[in-house]
Amino acid sequence: MTSLPYSRESLKILGRLFRNFREQKGYSIRGVARSARLSHTVVSDIENCKIHPNQDTLKELYRTVGITMFFDVEEISSLKHLLAAFNNAVYYTHPDDVDMYYEALKKRTKRLLHSPLRVDFLLAKETYRSFRQQKRQHKVLHDLEEIYEYLTPEQKQMYNLILAVKHFHNSQFVAALKYLNKNLEISEPQNFYAVTISYLARVYDFLFKNHRSLKCALEAAKLHTSLNNTYRKMEIEVVVVKKYVDLGDLEEAENTIRYLKQSLNRTLRFREAFQRVIARMEAYLAFAKGDCEQALQHFKTAKEDVPRFWFYRAYLNHELGNTDEVQNCLDQIEKHPTGKERDFFFSAGRLFLAHIGRKVPEEQRKKAADTIRKNMDLIRNAPLYYMVIEMLITHYEGCGDQATALEVAKQHLIFYKQRDFLQ
Repeated sequence: MTSLPYSRESLKILGRLFRNFREQKGYSIRGVARSARLSHTVVSDIENCKIHPNQDTLKELYRTVGITMFFDVEEISSLKHLLAAFNNAVYYTHPDDVDMYYEALKKRTKRLLHSPLRVDFLLAKETYRSFRQQKRQHKVLHDLEEIYEYLTPEQKQMYNLILAVKHFHNSQFVAALKYLNKNLEISEPQNFYAVTISYLARVYDFLFKNHRSLKCALEAAKLHTSLNNTYRKMEIEVVVVKKYVDLGDLEEAENTIRYLKQSLNRTLRFREAFQRVIARMEAYLAFAKGDCEQALQHFKTAKEDVPRFWFYRAYLNHELGNTDEVQNCLDQIEKHPTGKERDFFFSAGRLFLAHIGRKVPEEQRKKAADTIRKNMDLIRNAPLYYMVIEMLITHYEGCGDQATALEVAKQHLIFYKQRDFLQ
């Protein structure tokens, strides 16, 4: 007997999803039962996942609401291989391959949606929206929540990862932790488990839980090594470097950077992308050492055009006495499209200019301080956090508002104690 390219559980899920189609069309259980020549109790049991329906029964049920279901073994087997190739490309983060396989899936949307692979396709679609397009809204996942208990371990991991990544991109790190922790209970398949640990490292990083972040990053690096996943391995080693710097272990940070450079010499596919990332880590390390000149040179090599790095460069140029370059760097922030991060670092730039003795109108300084206080969660490393807080307190002291300066200091003293910041 030839094994089917889908599980009995997938047929049970199709039975549960049938209720959604029936209700949308306005049919009653008794009505579809008569049309499908079944008892209404059988239809009810199918909709409530109390029994495993066969494909012929499902085909007949869906026919009653105007949907043609596809159960051709060869076709579904081919589609299943395509879905597996797409998921593998996402895991190994080959952007070109991900786009190619997703376009191939889109051309087969009708077949995939009306087959036992419906859930797999919906998860692939939402995975693409999360990992490639960084979309924040995923309405489809609400429909899948009610059938979560019937999903396979792989499907559950994908579901949790999609939601975790969505919250991660929204800077909702506590919510992201909820779904990542659910995946810790599902260790197979190992590739999705490894990606889960990688995102845990990033979430703990942004929550300033440096010890936990380092522990997860080291575990993820080990898992990716065992899976021969070079890209993910190098990607998480970057987090390892950052955590060693944050925790003051600069020697280990240097050793890891040296290892990354050696790894880069053995691969061509990711060289350009990682050369810039390594330059950024070298800049961060030099910044921690107080070597402003070296840090600035590495930032230039990294060619990062994001607001926070232009802010770094403004600070470094000030420390090196390059006064003209300070304003040029801050002007680059202003050129970015308005948004939460851009507005935050533009405001930080206003306070920085006032902090170093430049004339900034009082109304601009006040607005900048308000923006910074509301969005401190955008700062993702300790040195920058200290720098901005120092400017914020100095601003309020300069305005004669000692009460607010003290309030800010107290709030962030509590914040420091709750996190693994350097003492």
